[in-house]
Amino acid sequence: MKLTQLNEFSSLHQHLQLFKRSPLQSESLFQSDAEILHMSENSYLAFSLDVVGDEQAWGLISDPRQLGRHALETALSDLAAVGVWPKGFLQGLIIGRNHDQAFIEAVLLGVNDIADKYGLFLFGGDTASGQSFSLHLTVLGHSTTKPITRLGMNVGDRIYSTANPGKGNSLVAERWFNRNQVLSNESDFLANARLKEAEIIKSYATSMIDSSDGFLNSLDLLVRVNTKGISCPQSLDTLLHPLAKQVRSKYSISPWTLLAGEFGDYELIFSIPRDKSVAFENEYRKQFNDLVFVGDVIVTPEVQLKNLSGTSIAYDASIARNLYRDRSMDQQAYMNAFVKLGKDLGF
Repeated sequence: MKLTQLNEFSSLHQHLQLFKRSPLQSESLFQSDAEILHMSENSYLAFSLDVVGDEQAWGLISDPRQLGRHALETALSDLAAVGVWPKGFLQGLIIGRNHDQAFIEAVLLGVNDIADKYGLFLFGGDTASGQSFSLHLTVLGHSTTKPITRLGMNVGDRIYSTANPGKGNSLVAERWFNRNQVLSNESDFLANARLKEAEIIKSYATSMIDSSDGFLNSLDLLVRVNTKGISCPQSLDTLLHPLAKQVRSKYSISPWTLLAGEFGDYELIFSIPRDKSVAFENEYRKQFNDLVFVGDVIVTPEVQLKNLSGTSIAYDASIARNLYRDRSMDQQAYMNAFVKLGKDLGF
């Protein structure tokens, strides 16, 4: 499994050939959730840019204040994935011609809610008008210890997640089957950056990623970056988040559909050396309850999953990921092809 199989990687790699990469950056493309600059001994600058557009364009988040909260939480999740606490952010706002002032003010109030939650400062930014709405947030943080990246997991490591996966794609399912339904618990489906959890995880982990692109896509990316595999011994059903279990039962859809989609959960997925796993679990569970064991790191570079018949198969997430890149402009065509893919793979 190679990164070049992902259309997103190939496209980005081609574009980035036009630019020089800083000698202060030690990580290559796709090796880290945030960009990391090693400024000097015991001084690291981490920053990440996130753009919110599809969530609003696809009608996934109906409450503009929740949209603003989700936007900043998703950006901060990238810093959580490298174990760096944020200091503040830059904000770029494109105001769509069809959005009124009340909508924009509600979005910004949501952003400010999360800024207050973490004690962050708005450093600056830019505002413009355009054909459609989008929100661009660049978060910055500083660390005196080396940040963690996606690269570093070893054979025998145990893979964990900060919570059961599938809630993000459950929101997609709710919107798809009930387009006009008002969800009183909409916020339960949205991002919650695991910054505090990361402070403990960083002391033990060999690699880490946030599941911003979905659970199985994140496992797949860890495999491609590390050229080592991940074996998941349990059925996909047992991994599902409570919200995902409700949606699965409500609409009779497969667990694969809720774990392979592109709308992320923004949990942390990470590897812990086996000989440190007990100590890690004991320390972690003193503060947090939702730790989930996912699987083990193996030699063969593939994601091993159990399909509906209980057979262990090698899962290649690039097929579903490339499908989204190719058909995301046509929601109906994409969803039909995506569901068919799951069935064809035995899920």
